[in-house]
Amino acid sequence: MALIPVVYLMAKTGKTALHGKDAAYVKRFLLVAGLRGLFRGSTETAVNSYVNAIRNSSRHDLSSSSKALFDRIPKNRLYKLRKDDIIKTVSAYSPVMQTYQAFLYDRGARSWPSARSLRDILDEGLSNDPLAVHHIFPKKFMQDRDVPIERLNTVANYAIISQPDNAELGDQDPFDVWRGLKQNQKDCASYQLCFVASDSFLKYQAYEEFLEYRAAKLAEQLNNFLGFAK
Repeated sequence: MALIPVVYLMAKTGKTALHGKDAAYVKRFLLVAGLRGLFRGSTETAVNSYVNAIRNSSRHDLSSSSKALFDRIPKNRLYKLRKDDIIKTVSAYSPVMQTYQAFLYDRGARSWPSARSLRDILDEGLSNDPLAVHHIFPKKFMQDRDVPIERLNTVANYAIISQPDNAELGDQDPFDVWRGLKQNQKDCASYQLCFVASDSFLKYQAYEEFLEYRAAKLAEQLNNFLGFAK
């Protein structure tokens, strides 16, 4: 449903492509629409409100129409993600995780240990899902140490890597995995793990500290990506 106003915008302005600030406005509109569920419920009314905002902007001015589309989002839907939002989100298919995947794709993130670009993996067009949601602290590894599964299923413990890499990492101790990586592989991993110098967060005894630290970092990254921090 969020695409309907975008299609109308392109038809109204007679454009076939978006660039620069215009593309940024439309991208942010689509991301916020997904994250905040702007088209849940009375979707026809919601779609009409965005179409009308575009219709009332300058007729053939793509810039003003793109801005009008984004500015129609209610201000109370542009609030920042918090650390607790990351920790309390459980579903691997949640809007938060979809936003995170878009962030990683946009930033050119890589899987590990293969160091393959997520963009390249997705662009292969495989019939099966080529990406996996990887538990940084694996469920079996942590349950063997008496950690409740409820504490393991959280976005703060999820990374997105390739299916083969996920199978290779399996249920290994994340601290042992980290120590076995080459420097370029550590660079790929640290982008999602959100630390550079300290690997102490990957010891299972520091799991709760890891969740707090990474959730805060993820919230900050996604807020910047969505423009909520501006």
